[in-house]
Amino acid sequence: CTGETFIGAVGPTQIVSAKWNTASDRAGDAAVRAGVVEVGMKGRVYFADRCASCQDDTVISVARKLEGCSAEDAWRYDNSEYSALKLLGKAFRYSVDLGPAVCGSNAALYLTSLRQNTNESTCLDYYCDAASVCGVSCAEIDLQEANRHVWRTTLHTASDPFGKTNGTDQPGGLNSTDYGPGARCIDTTRPFQVEAAFPVDAAGHLLGVKVTLRQMASLCSLSTMVDDYKPKGANGLRQLEAALRAGMTPIISYWGVDADMSWLDGKECPDGGRARPGSDPVRFYGFSVGPIRAEPPRPSGGQAVPAPALRKPRREVFGGSNADEVEAPEELPTGQQPTAGREHPLPDFVWGSAGSSATPAPTPTPAAATPATADFGHAAQGLAEPEVGKLELPAAPSSTPRRPGHEQTALSGQGREHSSPVFIVGP
Repeated sequence: CTGETFIGAVGPTQIVSAKWNTASDRAGDAAVRAGVVEVGMKGRVYFADRCASCQDDTVISVARKLEGCSAEDAWRYDNSEYSALKLLGKAFRYSVDLGPAVCGSNAALYLTSLRQNTNESTCLDYYCDAASVCGVSCAEIDLQEANRHVWRTTLHTASDPFGKTNGTDQPGGLNSTDYGPGARCIDTTRPFQVEAAFPVDAAGHLLGVKVTLRQMASLCSLSTMVDDYKPKGANGLRQLEAALRAGMTPIISYWGVDADMSWLDGKECPDGGRARPGSDPVRFYGFSVGPIRAEPPRPSGGQAVPAPALRKPRREVFGGSNADEVEAPEELPTGQQPTAGREHPLPDFVWGSAGSSATPAPTPTPAAATPATADFGHAAQGLAEPEVGKLELPAAPSSTPRRPGHEQTALSGQGREHSSPVFIVGP
């Protein structure tokens, strides 16, 4: 058991470290300091409702003692202990510090069906994902696969290791003026906030996964929606809907050493950095579950406003609304850790406390600038935003599964998909 963090509206949550990164590779270090989850290179941790060690005076521990719990293996993994967050129709929020995550590394937070997996796996901890890294496949939702220069959100059914992706590196995506070190929207040298929403239609069916990035003192946010997911013609969203209804386990991993990361970084690295053993850990904190924030009304028509540069400029943009601003969080001062046991270990975007759906008052708009809204996926001419799940989506070039131990695996005739809009920049 690595330590305890807190999820707003859920409660205290244990962090369980993996012992094996793959069946033949030891996992890296992880720690929890005052509620902040720190994961070092090659580390992987699971969120759990409880973590019963052999020394704990519990029924589970007594049973384990009878089975024989060695000094080296002070406690054993149990899939029934893993958290199973039911996020359908809700939003999962957290803050992340990607400062140490240079090119060649992947700091990931994702959901899989660990609680439901009764197969111990080759990693001996019931780990499963869509790439079968430890020999067991299951549904997987990658809320983030990221470093300082790139961000991806990907959906996977249990039988689709490639999945469907939207991200900053996709065609029509953002460039370093929007996301990256010193960027105007999300400066990845500083912590920022993530909101992953799982909206449903009137019948309660999953429409997709929408991820929004925000940062203190920034005049623009970034958001992307991954929807219309049809692996091999199947209804991928309906399969992921079933997994979300059953409850999925949040997992954090940080890897990249000795792996081909070109699928994430591309051919060039802006800072020349490469992941290396002993790299500083990435940090995650301020976890909460709550209602999905209501979307502010989009302007009908409106006047054109300046847009961030696109990789291939090809659309006018319209916008200009302050309705999406919320109270900004404070940064984590150097050397200062948050107080243990608080609902939000660090000041964060707070959409209501546990059991509450209250929203904060909007922050006054800075007088020096008017926030601009750039819409990368909708047609110009002031057309209304398309309905979720009804976009015509082009196919992307083939890729490969990208979990440790599977970098060289290729499946013939399949490729990672992407959709448009890739990212929307807004206030």
